Amino acid sequence: MPVPDFSQLFYDDFYPPGHLWAFPGQRRVVVWSDQSQIVDGVTVLRLFNSTETALAQQAFSLWDLALDSVEFRYSADPAVAQVLLGWTNEYGTWGHWSAMTGPAGVRDAAAIQLNGLLNFAPEALVHTLLHEIGNVLGLGDIVPSDEFVSVQEDPFPRPFVSAQLSAFDVALIRQLYSEPAWPDGTGVSVARDVITQGAQPAAPEPAPASGGAGTPPPEAGPSGPPAAASAAPPTASQLLRLATPADGAKGVAASSNISMSFSTDVFAGKGAITLKTAAGETVQTFDPKAGDGSMTIFGTALLLNPKADLKAFTSYVVDFGADALEDAAGNDVVLARPFDFRTTAPDGLYQFFVVAFDAAPGAVYMGQLAEAWNAGMSLQDIVEVFTQKEQFTSVFPTTMSTKDFAAKLVDRVVESSVGDTLKTSAAKDIADALESGWSRGKTTYTVFNNLAAKPTTDPDWGLTAQLLRNEVTVARYITEQLQKLIDPVTATSDLSSTDKIVQLIGSLPPPGP
Repeated sequence: MPVPDFSQLFYDDFYPPGHLWAFPGQRRVVVWSDQSQIVDGVTVLRLFNSTETALAQQAFSLWDLALDSVEFRYSADPAVAQVLLGWTNEYGTWGHWSAMTGPAGVRDAAAIQLNGLLNFAPEALVHTLLHEIGNVLGLGDIVPSDEFVSVQEDPFPRPFVSAQLSAFDVALIRQLYSEPAWPDGTGVSVARDVITQGAQPAAPEPAPASGGAGTPPPEAGPSGPPAAASAAPPTASQLLRLATPADGAKGVAASSNISMSFSTDVFAGKGAITLKTAAGETVQTFDPKAGDGSMTIFGTALLLNPKADLKAFTSYVVDFGADALEDAAGNDVVLARPFDFRTTAPDGLYQFFVVAFDAAPGAVYMGQLAEAWNAGMSLQDIVEVFTQKEQFTSVFPTTMSTKDFAAKLVDRVVESSVGDTLKTSAAKDIADALESGWSRGKTTYTVFNNLAAKPTTDPDWGLTAQLLRNEVTVARYITEQLQKLIDPVTATSDLSSTDKIVQLIGSLPPPGP
């Protein structure tokens, strides 16, 4: 595909330099949320409902798939998000975006406002979000043309046929972030087949321009499944093509919805889809006829919205019962293998283990901590119980003096991140708390909880706060991704040197304590 000249291609909303979220060769996690009461200074009309959140996840997932440099993650907590979405009545357009560039020269905050007075069909909502996210990522607006199909075309085309990223969109974003091009003709889709070379869809008729970016056309695009008579013949395998979370994924947020894209349009059958734990416990049965928003189907996309957050550090399986999904011809849509994933554990559990043991917990210990968390225990209660167990008392014996306990705890937490004066002061504060009657569990909990809340810009403890964040990140990786590392290992693997091991598994965890 020819390399476009961005300055000529984009007629609006293109702001180089400082318009990207990552420098070449970097990979950055960007968190988004649709649960903020205020977006870009504007009070929202309402929060996103579960179905709308699932559709938004589809849009973010497509850009995530197309781009290596940026990974989008959802959070229901807007305080931790860099990108906020909201329904407002501030602009007379389908959508409006804004972004801020930080002192490092990359974008560090953005907002997307959607017109809460319009009635968005599913594909219209996904298309609009794809366009606005493209702007947030750094792409500009393009005058509609018969030469290509792009979600960055503005005014929006109608009907809304582009709940997908075309090969042109993928090429644009990868060029913008200095990433290697994909094979010509490769795009990603939630509502239609992956675009292949020589099979680019014809450009839809553009809507009349009436006032700028994302201006609403006179009428929304069509919604609902296509008539069976006009549906394309089903593909040979009817297999899952794209999913968020991915099949076999680890470290999945407990608040995640589940979205899947198939190789043909799908429709609800007579059967049911069930979410189970790996142990076989039924968590929820999804039925689109229930009308509760827990299951949504449009085009090739299936969206499952669990009614409650999933358990921490738990393996799940999505079980397709007989006749759960059908294609337009009435054939069963089946998976090649069971679809499974495992959730992550809360930050606090890792913070406790890193502070108490100066190590990653591993699957066994994290399993014990997560079991207590899933049973409804508070983090402070969990710490209180675990600081009385042999694993903790072997490191901090009950016979250890208050002064020695405080000094050792501070050494583990602080390492070399502060000077002796602050260390001595912190140890005294801990010793005084213990002498006043605080338990070792309450003291330990307060130490890491306070430190986790410290900004990394704090003049005294900022470096220690960053140290804790870094240790938690590595501990989580070792604990939750270790199984992926050992998957390639076989009885005949050559493990004769460290280089051979790294070559086999792709990376090597940091050494233990």
